[in-house]
Amino acid sequence: MNKIYPYILIIALSSCSGFDYFQAAPLVKNYLMGYKDIDISDEFYDQQEYSFAKIKIGRSSPVILSLAFIEDGIYEWISADEERIYTLNGKIIRTVGLDHNLNFLTGKSLPEFNLLPITQSRLAELTNPSAMITQTAQIYADHYLGIIYEEVITSSFDWSYTNTYELDQNLGMVKKSTQKIHPYLSELNIEFFYKF
Repeated sequence: MNKIYPYILIIALSSCSGFDYFQAAPLVKNYLMGYKDIDISDEFYDQQEYSFAKIKIGRSSPVILSLAFIEDGIYEWISADEERIYTLNGKIIRTVGLDHNLNFLTGKSLPEFNLLPITQSRLAELTNPSAMITQTAQIYADHYLGIIYEEVITSSFDWSYTNTYELDQNLGMVKKSTQKIHPYLSELNIEFFYKF
């Protein structure tokens, strides 16, 4: 059954008079393999005026977001396309401008590393589709590796996931994370690059 799909695709594409086959190959490759990563070299880092984050959603092309503001410990990161991600202790607590957005109303912050393990209840608002959800998170740490694990179960529907936060032991801040923030959005892989 699966062997007929390439033929259907070829027939469908051949009916498009403006279709350029040379443009299709990179699109198919990027879809199957993912986009090329952005190398954060020392030179690239030095050229940046502010702290920044490299974010990749699923297999998409990575994007650089610059730190715009810090208010009450909440970091606002902004992309060239005006997408905004707000983090608190490295955890995404709100997004604006994505296809599917999140806003945590309670249970926003990751607890301090030395206070783990804990159980946390939270309330969140999702958009596209709009929903208010309640979640329970089991948060614990691997003290040897410096990683925080956040196992989340959603009460209102079947959606569970595990986020990870890798700490920079010298700074005591999250330097890398993998976070799931919306059931219709692929996981976000984030690297934080701080400039003080």
